[in-house]
Amino acid sequence: MTVLFKAIGNQTSLSIHQTVPEEDAKRTGAYQRWIKMFNRLNQLISDQAEKLGGIK
Repeated sequence: MTVLFKAIGNQTSLSIHQTVPEEDAKRTGAYQRWIKMFNRLNQLISDQAEKLGGIK
């Protein structure tokens, strides 16, 4: 997995690239863990934005 953070003004772009085929990821359970990871990341970002004054 490759994760790239790129500054764009006062925001950050996040790109994630996974080389495992989706069918393999679903078969091994990795796909479900990715979804959980993205949901958790989204929650952390939302929580931090709220602390900074509602920036979304």
